[in-house]
Amino acid sequence: NGHRPGAAADALDALFAPVRLVLGWVVACLAFLCSYFRGWLAHTLTPTSEEDICALCSPYNGRHVQVLGRGAICKYYKHSFPGKLLVNMGRHSGILRLTDESVLVKSGTTFTDLLRDLGPTGRTLLVHPNYKYITAGAAAMVPVHGSSITHPLVNDCIRSIKFLSNGRVLRSAQAAANNRPGAEAPTPEPLDAVLEVELALSPLDTRTATYHQQVRAYDG
Repeated sequence: NGHRPGAAADALDALFAPVRLVLGWVVACLAFLCSYFRGWLAHTLTPTSEEDICALCSPYNGRHVQVLGRGAICKYYKHSFPGKLLVNMGRHSGILRLTDESVLVKSGTTFTDLLRDLGPTGRTLLVHPNYKYITAGAAAMVPVHGSSITHPLVNDCIRSIKFLSNGRVLRSAQAAANNRPGAEAPTPEPLDAVLEVELALSPLDTRTATYHQQVRAYDG
């Protein structure tokens, strides 16, 4: 028919180019007037592999890249980093290794997804978070309240974490918040990223993850 492949798409692209230019100018003006609109100018990448994360978070990219976790943090705080390339960890998720005692997951895995995947195995987490849409990586960085009297924090069931800091991949046997209620979490650098989290498990039928009544004896 004499038309080259993609000619129609190129024509539409050329047609809407002025519209995109005008909209970009309008958003830039709004961003100048109100910081909320700066987030509309943000560029976000969602790496899926550790290799991609390490490449993006090279120390040489310190002025241009910011790791923002996933979900609400990216939605509500991306306007705070105008001009930076934002790294969303939402696609860096899934179970890497499962044993009777522990599960190793990628840091972007939400507890909702993890508990769903653990269900058929007959195992569950030693501690469930009260808010299950938080990620394993977030729980490794800040104290997260759990649903167990014996273990008040989800951090209590973290066995180890693997994280990227200053271009180096490191492992720690403790969560960053030191597993203590009220402990002050460290302020991560722009290129710091949790890569993997190992969490302790318990048999599903022990119900260690729920509140239980305790009998208290009083003297006299």
